Amino acid sequence: MLEQQLQRAAERQQVHEQEKKNRKQRLLLRIRSQQQLEENQQSPRKDIQHSSSTDSLSSGQKNSNQKSSRLRDKNEKGDEDDEDDDDPDFIII
Repeated sequence: MLEQQLQRAAERQQVHEQEKKNRKQRLLLRIRSQQQLEENQQSPRKDIQHSSSTDSLSSGQKNSNQKSSRLRDKNEKGDEDDEDDDDPDFIII
């Protein structure tokens, strides 16, 4: 009985220590993220060109990006009604 109590107390202590480490890690991560956000807001990024020519895409590029986005969304979503399709997804010749 006493051994079980000691074992449970040791397990609780380990859990407590792990939770303490996790809280500390989350706090440090939150602090680093906040510092990074503040740094990014204070100084503009050096790898971005600040000109009007790079701010707007041509209509061809916009259409291409929209098509890529739709294809990506379709691939991520998947074809949910495969069983009802009259036409196969691909044909083997």
